[in-house]
Amino acid sequence: MEQVDSLRLRWSRLAGSGPRTGLALIMLAASMFGAVVLPQLSAPAARAEPVEYMVPTPEMPDVKVRVWRAAGGSKKSLILLDDLRASSDRSGWEQNTDAENIALSGISIVEPVGGQASFYTDWDSRSNLNGQQYRYLWETFLAVTLPKFLASIGLDSKNNAIAGASMGGGAALVLAANHRDLFAFAGSFSGFVNVGAPGARESIRAIMLGDGGYNSDSMWGPPWSPRWLQNDVVARAEDLRGVSMYISAGGGGTTSLDSSNSGIDTLNAQMLEGMANSEALALQRRFDELGVKASFDFTSEGTHTWPYWKAELWKALPKIRLALGV
Repeated sequence: MEQVDSLRLRWSRLAGSGPRTGLALIMLAASMFGAVVLPQLSAPAARAEPVEYMVPTPEMPDVKVRVWRAAGGSKKSLILLDDLRASSDRSGWEQNTDAENIALSGISIVEPVGGQASFYTDWDSRSNLNGQQYRYLWETFLAVTLPKFLASIGLDSKNNAIAGASMGGGAALVLAANHRDLFAFAGSFSGFVNVGAPGARESIRAIMLGDGGYNSDSMWGPPWSPRWLQNDVVARAEDLRGVSMYISAGGGGTTSLDSSNSGIDTLNAQMLEGMANSEALALQRRFDELGVKASFDFTSEGTHTWPYWKAELWKALPKIRLALGV
């Protein structure tokens, strides 16, 4: 930890987590791409203890990063990206899953906090419809600042794993395509991987406006901007050749995991998962055409909610371990 002071990292050891506060559904579009959060859902207590850092971030206000160090001293990390409703308190992965227990298997868990409706990308400008005070530059953070931070605390800066749910799923794959030396594995759980598909741009515009008032034109420009295709995993499929990948989506069928959710929330979660499913199928077809290898998991059941993403993360763990050599 002697390098921490050189990076002005402020940290404290924290235990436990508070409940994740759900957002009210004002309209269907306002819920799209963010998980429908099930009431009373909490992850079991992790035996690995987190360390919280505030990472100095020249491109944005300092970013909170919570780290669970790997048992056994491995230097490899799994970076987990949140869904659209990413809060400034804790990652949805911590609040709704037991992902931190993966640290017990020898992989450090790294959870950046924040980035609501950011798609973890570098925006063209500040969102001009909600008075955003700074420009989102999440790709720069994840590809430049975070690797330096990981090295400063004794973890590998390259050839790690990255995965995300919903908004974070497509982002994880795009980041792996853009930064091949940083990520040996990329995973998408119910991610939106075909943002250039018919209707996708319009859907993204609606949900970003409905969930925080964010303007998608400030993100990747107008619908005809080439930046949309640059962030479309289907269009970037060739750039992922050789990366170990796991992509999953459910078929929308409900299980007991949905029983605590309201009827309208369940309907929304089914519709969102149907969209994620069709986009993942499009990606699978494109990979098959190109001969790009990836693991896909399509289930008949599963809605756009955290319990299913938790299950898929644990399914992906053997592939993550193999890719990282842990």
